[in-house]
Parts: sequence; structure tokens; C-alpha cells
Amino acid sequence: MFDAELLTDTLPRAHALDAPPAGGGEPIDVTWQELENAADEMDAVEATAPKGKRGGWAGRLRRVKLLVRDVELSRFTEQGRLRIDRLLHLVGMVGAGKSTLRDILTYHLVTRTPRRVTIVVGDVAETLAVVRPARCAGGADPRALDQGAQHQPAAPPHRHGRRRHHARA
Repeated sequence: MFDAELLTDTLPRAHALDAPPAGGGEPIDVTWQELENAADEMDAVEATAPKGKRGGWAGRLRRVKLLVRDVELSRFTEQGRLRIDRLLHLVGMVGAGKSTLRDILTYHLVTRTPRRVTIVVGDVAETLAVVRPARCAGGADPRALDQGAQHQPAAPPHRHGRRRHHARA
């Protein structure tokens, strides 16, 4: 049985599986400055809520270094641009900023491009942590998200222990 507040008359929009990818399948190419601007904007959006968690996005991003593999030099070098062409392996120590970079990049993409973003995480706790900033990007009131998270029924088990989350502009 579901709470009445969880039921809605609006059906989710279906995916057109035969449609070309948003952005034409072109690689994602974003500058570090664009990510810093997105982090500042995320902080500004969260600041409009009188209470609730703040991500501190700009401060967190300042602690991250983007090191990209330079094939010619056979080493990682600091870069001012992130390019994702099909697949990107994002690695780093615990607390290095991988999730921060993922969340800010997602915000940038859903607010500045027609792209759809799918994030796959391993558990419900991380699901809630990922969905909150993504929904704020769409203009949802962060206070409502905090209250809604407390009343959500437990999610049913999902095959392979993974959940998929979509953020769209």
C-alpha cells in the first residue's frame, strides 16, 4: 500500500528507444571554469532554501585536481578541460572528489545541454544523496526533498543490487 501523496495522475515520460542520443552522441567537453560556475550556481540554488543541508559545492570542487592521462607523455597531467568520449573511468582515493565531480558535471549537463544523464549507484543511501542535488537542478525545493525522503517506503530489491537514476533538463 502506498501513501496517497506518492500516487500521482501524471505518468512518467517514456524513453524513445529508437531516438538518437541527446547531444547527437557527441563527446562531452567541459572546461574546469564551466564546472566551477556550475558549483557556484548549485550553492546559490541551495542558499535559497531557509534550512537544510548545503553541499558546499564550490569549496569541494576547489579541493579536486583533474589529472588526465597524457598518452604522449605516458603520465597523468593536470588539465583545465574534461572530455568524455563514450566511456570514462574516474578513479581516485576515498575523498578525492569523484562523486563531487560527478554531481557537478551532472548539474552542468542537465541545466546547460539537452542531454540525459544516468547515474548507477549501489545502495538506497547513495541514491538519495545523488537524487537530491539533481532534483534541485530542476528547481525542486530542497526542503521538500528532505521531508519527502523521510516518508518514502523502502525500495524493493533490485536485480544485481544496483539502481539507475536519471536526471533530465
